[in-house]
Amino acid sequence: MLSRMYLLAGALCVSSYALAASPSIGSLTARGETRIDNREVKGSGTVFDGSVVETGQSISSSADLRLGNSAEVDLWRDSRGTLYRDRFVLERGTAQLGLTDLFHVEANGVVVVATEAHASGIVSIDPGNSVTVEAKDGAFEIRNSSGASIARVHPGNPLTFSAATNKSAAEFSAAGTISLENGRYYLNSPETGMKYEVKGDNLQNYDGSSVVVSGVLEVAAPAAGLAGVLVASSVQSSNTNTLLGQPAQTGALIRGWSIAKPSALATPATQRQCPPDPLEDCCPGVPKPQCCNPLPPSQCNPSN
Repeated sequence: MLSRMYLLAGALCVSSYALAASPSIGSLTARGETRIDNREVKGSGTVFDGSVVETGQSISSSADLRLGNSAEVDLWRDSRGTLYRDRFVLERGTAQLGLTDLFHVEANGVVVVATEAHASGIVSIDPGNSVTVEAKDGAFEIRNSSGASIARVHPGNPLTFSAATNKSAAEFSAAGTISLENGRYYLNSPETGMKYEVKGDNLQNYDGSSVVVSGVLEVAAPAAGLAGVLVASSVQSSNTNTLLGQPAQTGALIRGWSIAKPSALATPATQRQCPPDPLEDCCPGVPKPQCCNPLPPSQCNPSN
């Protein structure tokens, strides 16, 4: 009997220690169908380091996560992710962000980091598993999983990132302008918002010109303010007219990622324009701003 009491006391101590070791890191406000660690949440809830948050498919479902002064993450409908003290790992769907430089977001190998004290925007995993990043206020630095910078996203310049299959992390291709500064040549790429030092032949012929540069990024760490050192194998003027029927140069290839302008952007529910009657009939219990295009009426859930 005494041994049982000792065992019970030990178990309680371990349990108490586990609870003490896992304090709350933030709060959640749920709307519609929302789960934390596979448990349904109504109204509000508490999140811990490693909590898995998931929203339902009904258009009224969303979840607002607040982590003190470091981050705000609003999950849209049909989204899922894991929350940690210093990051949120988006696994599916769309997250609207308000971040500081102490917190970052990961999505399919893309790391989104605020470059200012406060930055806001939207990160979404697209149907083809590419990742689209849009900045609203401030800017985001985009890194790969190894921590190397691949782009900067500024307001009005959203980008989509897709893993480039059968391409090495050293391969590079991007459009930009060649400039000569203090005896060195640089490529300023508006596509990616990054600046690279360029080494190669006949670069003087392209000083001040818009070009498409292909080559290899050196492994050595770049100087401050640079995203890398590029050894160019090909420099082509991008001012030449494109032949009829051929697409213009679009996108970039950097550190194993294909980078391009998104074909379409996600629109926050509060900013969508609603048609008059069809969706009112479809979702009578849902406020109009959340019952809008691009969702067809077949996806509305009148019970919500």
